[in-house]
Amino acid sequence: MFGAALAVGMKMNKILSTFSLMCLWLIAQNILYADETSSSTAFPASSLFLTSIAQAGARLVSVGERGTVLLSDDDGKSWSTHQAGTMDTLTAVTFQNDTQGFAVGHGGNILKTVDGGSSWKSVLDGKKLISLTTKAASQALAQFDKDQDVSADDADHFQAYAKRLEENGTSEPLFSIKFMNESLGFAVGAYGMILRTRDAGETWAVWMTHVDNPQELHLYTILETNGAIYLAGEQGFLARSLDGGEHFTRLETGFAGSFFTLAADKRSTLYAGGLQGQLIASSDQGTSWRKVETDSNISWIASQLDEQGNVILGNLAGGLYTVKDSKIQSIPQPDKAPLSDFVTDGKVNIITVGALGSQTVIINPNPLPEPSNGSL
Repeated sequence: MFGAALAVGMKMNKILSTFSLMCLWLIAQNILYADETSSSTAFPASSLFLTSIAQAGARLVSVGERGTVLLSDDDGKSWSTHQAGTMDTLTAVTFQNDTQGFAVGHGGNILKTVDGGSSWKSVLDGKKLISLTTKAASQALAQFDKDQDVSADDADHFQAYAKRLEENGTSEPLFSIKFMNESLGFAVGAYGMILRTRDAGETWAVWMTHVDNPQELHLYTILETNGAIYLAGEQGFLARSLDGGEHFTRLETGFAGSFFTLAADKRSTLYAGGLQGQLIASSDQGTSWRKVETDSNISWIASQLDEQGNVILGNLAGGLYTVKDSKIQSIPQPDKAPLSDFVTDGKVNIITVGALGSQTVIINPNPLPEPSNGSL
């Protein structure tokens, strides 16, 4: 997952979201920028700000600042660096199979690869996204005029949103992208932006009127599990779709802090983690929620499943934790580095990425015991 990274010195013409502020904190560390020249030589990946990492079969693919893509075919021991054809920061990467994947980032960029990350093509950029938004706003107004399934508020908000993008001449960053199958996928970003594709990312449609988000709250991540699709964002925003993404209804949680990561374990318990260590759980597809005590005030930023189907959480400071029913346990680490995202190899390794590049963590070989009763 993850990464709404902003490069140092980047001009910003809007108030930064909480999410971006946290990422600026990461960048403020002693980051050594890599040479801008594209290369395919072995590279330690310790001098780049990396925002997201994904598995493409046996290959690891990481993305980050200045459109950089890193590839590793030896479990993160060595990396080759590539350019994706943009100098904008890439914030998230995902793969549908061993070869086909997508990356999103600043400037409304969506990139596609069909060779495991070695080369990329642009399928959406800022100019195209502004055009799509303007077109979708006009369609929303037309639907309202015909008394179709668009409210007056939806139409008005959408018109104002499209006008703002046109006036600024730039698109907002995208933060996450996920595919439900080979064809259907969603990308989300700042100010409530959500896009849908039904043709494996070749074309995209603005999907904002399908989400119960009139405040245009930033959307940070997406999760599909057990027939439902979830969105998480700022100010406690969570939404759920039970119809394949046609409509997303806001969920009431009773918690106001922003959520940056979503995960569901093998028991179908859904977790939402976010600002200042807030972690909540649901066992009924998000209808009701309960707080999980973590004894931490560091924001959760990423999550994965271990080989037993338990959730592993990562926080901004680089801490890693296993969550299993009513227990949360720290994973011992000799060193910690600021973290943006991580993956597991399904065995004993966790590969993390962040402001100081990549790092491999050995998972505690003694997993949490099975609980004797109860749940969170």
